[in-house]
Amino acid sequence: MDYQLHQNATLQATVTTVLGSLSLITGLIFIYFLGFLYTYSADLKAVLTVKNLLLFGLQLFQIGYFASHACYISFQISRPISVIEAVFLAGWESCFIWVSWTRSHDVFHVSSSPQAIKVFQVLVIITTVVTLIPPITILIDFNPEEGELAYIGSVLANGISIFILDTYFVFCYLMYLFQRTVETVELKGYEVDAVSIFRIIARYGLFASIATFACLCFVGGVASVSTDPNGDIYQYAIFIMLTDISCFLSTLCLVLMKMKLVRFRVCQKNKNIKK
Repeated sequence: MDYQLHQNATLQATVTTVLGSLSLITGLIFIYFLGFLYTYSADLKAVLTVKNLLLFGLQLFQIGYFASHACYISFQISRPISVIEAVFLAGWESCFIWVSWTRSHDVFHVSSSPQAIKVFQVLVIITTVVTLIPPITILIDFNPEEGELAYIGSVLANGISIFILDTYFVFCYLMYLFQRTVETVELKGYEVDAVSIFRIIARYGLFASIATFACLCFVGGVASVSTDPNGDIYQYAIFIMLTDISCFLSTLCLVLMKMKLVRFRVCQKNKNIKK
């Protein structure tokens, strides 16, 4: 199907333009985000926290993925570009998992049992490892049939792992948003401000996970059309663009979550100073 896309100059240009635009927009958001954090932070050390570095990695890997994907669509299909694209995608997936987990960990503790937390913490580590397998299968010198089978299997395992994690994330976010959060937080011994903080995390985390669900569905659409002998090239191109747009929205939600949290904490700090 990729070869058919290369033969359709108009469709190829459309997909490339969309992917290139997503890369550019993500780059501009990244620059703005850096400036935003530096403005509201006491020093550079406060900017370079583990959670912030994961967010930086999330955006940088996404920029690289969109750019390499655009190159893969624009130029003649090549193995090096395919490997680079797969590496950036694996990096983005790993960062997304860890940003969601580290940022929402306290919310998960409110909505889940300690046993469930331990189980899904192990699954986070396993999924991170699984995300690295697809680019490795491209690098290994299989024969064409074995290589394709290994790649499809690794992508399928990757998708299932992310789907399970994302389902858990959505469950926890919804559980938190629909329960009596004030009473729950007080019983858990958190500060009252944590109610608002956790609500911000749950709302934006929910949107990010929904966008990731959409991304997985569109990936399924890409796979379905590409394996169909009578697959429509226009449907294939649309699914590719929708997949990457969903990917972009997932990252955007997590970046907006961080900005909302920073603004909330600054607002609370100013209120305390006035008191």
